[in-house]
Amino acid sequence: MNFEEVFHTADSVVFAKSERHLKDVEVAILRGACQGQKYQEIANRYGCTAEYLKHDVGPKFWKLLSEALGERVSKKNFRAALERQSHNARIYRERQATLMPTRKPL
Repeated sequence: MNFEEVFHTADSVVFAKSERHLKDVEVAILRGACQGQKYQEIANRYGCTAEYLKHDVGPKFWKLLSEALGERVSKKNFRAALERQSHNARIYRERQATLMPTRKPL
């Protein structure tokens, strides 16, 4: 999954769970995690402290994502969890499409 797919999946599941979209700082954490960055690198790029990300925003974000996905998610395993979610959603949509009755022309 590229970042846009990761972002779209994460934002969708968070919105479904909490009726809000990802905050800018959460997107920064997600982008940094996708790029394999440490919190210090993300903080430098975002303009805040690593402690703020590591001890405040990060844990809250991973907990929110965990609750939305129904499994424990961390900075190390988020991509696999989001890929599973995306795959399951795709299968669900395909099954729904095959179950929908086809309209016959009049």
